Amino acid sequence: MYDKNIVIDLLKSIIEIVEPLNDFTSKIKSINDLNELLNSTEGVLQLRGICMTLQVVGETVKIIDKKTNSHLLNQFPEIEWSNIIKMRDKISHHYYGLNLEAIYDIMKNHIPPLLVVTQKIITFLEK
Repeated sequence: MYDKNIVIDLLKSIIEIVEPLNDFTSKIKSINDLNELLNSTEGVLQLRGICMTLQVVGETVKIIDKKTNSHLLNQFPEIEWSNIIKMRDKISHHYYGLNLEAIYDIMKNHIPPLLVVTQKIITFLEK
């Protein structure tokens, strides 16, 4: 059995780190907007921050999965947890080969549901 309070804290940390990214994403209307970040030092730093956020989320998911012996996250298949971990590994080990279209897709299509499901898991664990 695992310590639910530790897992809840980890899940809350995902929400804390992802919410600002979700807010920033609302300003990115297309892949071209994301590409524009490469044209300035500030933009490059923002892009690095996005990647670091995704890396931390992936690491946190990896920790949760390990602490719960892969049982908890499997109960919430609406999120592709293994892909989150794979993205963490890709950012960590193949940073210069990152695809901006994949980053854009994650920001637009996967972060909002991740927030919803993460909160759903917290509610489930707090019962």
